[in-house]
Amino acid sequence: MEKARVSGDRATKKVIGGFSKMRKLQKTISFLLSLVLTLGLCIATVPGEVKAAEGVQFTVNASKTGELRRGETFDVTVSMSGNTQGQGLTYELLFDSSKLKVVGDPVAGDVFNGLGQVPNKAFDGQSIVAAPLDMSGGILKNGTLMTATFQVLDTATAGEIGFSSKINVVSGEGDSLPVASDNAGSIRFDIVTPVITLDKAVLNLVKGGTDKLTATLKYAEGDGTIKWTSNNTAVAAVDNAGNVTAVSGGNATITAEADGVSASCVVNVSVPLNGISIKNPDVDVVRGKTVGLSVIYDPEDTTEDKSIVWESSDEKIAAVDPATGTVTGVKEGTATITVRTTKAAKVCTATAEVNVKEVHLTEEQGEKIEFEKVGVILKGQSVQMSQFLNVEEIIGANGITDTYEIKWAVSDEEVASIDTVSGLLKGVKEGKIKVKAVITFFDGAGKAGETVEKETEIEVKEIPLDSIAFDKVIKEMVVGTEETLTVIYNPDNTTDLKDVVWSSSDSAILSVENGRVKALKAGEAEITATVGDKKASCKITVKEGSVKPAPGQDKADGTKTDSTKKDSAKTGNSPKTGDTVDVVLYTLMFVLSMAVVLFAYRRRFCKAGR
Repeated sequence: MEKARVSGDRATKKVIGGFSKMRKLQKTISFLLSLVLTLGLCIATVPGEVKAAEGVQFTVNASKTGELRRGETFDVTVSMSGNTQGQGLTYELLFDSSKLKVVGDPVAGDVFNGLGQVPNKAFDGQSIVAAPLDMSGGILKNGTLMTATFQVLDTATAGEIGFSSKINVVSGEGDSLPVASDNAGSIRFDIVTPVITLDKAVLNLVKGGTDKLTATLKYAEGDGTIKWTSNNTAVAAVDNAGNVTAVSGGNATITAEADGVSASCVVNVSVPLNGISIKNPDVDVVRGKTVGLSVIYDPEDTTEDKSIVWESSDEKIAAVDPATGTVTGVKEGTATITVRTTKAAKVCTATAEVNVKEVHLTEEQGEKIEFEKVGVILKGQSVQMSQFLNVEEIIGANGITDTYEIKWAVSDEEVASIDTVSGLLKGVKEGKIKVKAVITFFDGAGKAGETVEKETEIEVKEIPLDSIAFDKVIKEMVVGTEETLTVIYNPDNTTDLKDVVWSSSDSAILSVENGRVKALKAGEAEITATVGDKKASCKITVKEGSVKPAPGQDKADGTKTDSTKKDSAKTGNSPKTGDTVDVVLYTLMFVLSMAVVLFAYRRRFCKAGR
């Protein structure tokens, strides 16, 4: 029953709501119908419109039409006609005060005659008001309402200007009368500013050439005088008549200015290339040396592209860099070097003769070649003998282009040996020898020239070994340890061989290799170093280990430590980490299982109870 009541209430509310909406709609429709009927009655009761021909007509005329310049004045006259009922009126002529201003007071027309009152004239800078009112004087006569003089402001911008009107004509009873026409909006002017133009925007001249620019000035406000200027007189000059003269290569801008306006022309002055030449047309260069060539342009200030390329008539005699003109002498002879333009209006060329020369060693210069004092070398010592000859010094000082080779020899090869090509000398045994160098010079073609022989005496010395010793004394070692012995020579610059032979009196106790001694087991042994017939010995006692070997290192007895074994007292029966993790996992699995069982049981119980 309760549910049925609620449903009935809802249905009732819907019905009531529907009736409410219908009532609102009925009210709206009734209002609209009433409005339409009212408008229809109003339209039916409005009297007929006054014919335009019966209305008052106003005419606005200007003394000038078309274009106006800044500062120029003109008159505007307002006339009235067609008035048959008007006994009073108010007329307002509006204008753009940003472009125009009123000069003097507006003059009242004959419409005001016989009214017996002073015309009501007002000027606020934006409009002129004429208000002849005489409600008792009868009908206003037709004629001129007023005349006003306007001037175009000096700051007026170019563009159209016009006038507009506000009019109110009334009868003797004060009723407004219709106005047939007002043509104020049709009087429009164009305010123009001075404009100057040139007959050419771009002028291309050759250096020294002339041309004339013509300027046209329209709407001049001054005396029409045109001022001519150039922004770069070094390139192009201009006189007061607009005559332009090209002075040098480059660009300039010619400007004509008058009455605050200007026009410009870009002048491009070109300087044609007449030809080129080489600054040093005949030049000598030593073989293997370089010389630079340079170009002279005619004229030097040419505006044409100066790109050039260099060529040699014989690269085997004189090679030239195509871009830089650097010439390298290759061999004796003469070659012609040519340079030409690549991007100029016309191809220009120039040539130079290059003479490649050689400078040969003279006999006098050869006599100045000598050995520096070598003195003494030791047995077994090696020296480079070419470093003691001043050949390169002589060649550099005299610009000699010859190449050379040296053949070496010694007077006694049992005392010292020498490489015949490289000149590497080595002392063999004590004694004196003579070292000879035979120097042969060759020209660029490989032809042998001067031959110079030089000789120097060298003594080979021996320094015998007196004794040897160890760098330290070792008395005791522990099994498993190592020591290193180093041999000290007396004298240390001995020329005897320094080959060392190492030995141990008991290799089972002490072993030795290249001075590295190892203690193997307890006992006593002697380490000996032998160099030739010289000996040094060291008796060492080896004891059992008090030195703890490193993990994994061999013990003194030769066994290895087992890092995997642990002390049983420490390990005992304590659980391992892996065992602990297993216990935790089993516990968690048990708890989760119990939770699943309880959840399933609860769902079943709840379903049964419902």
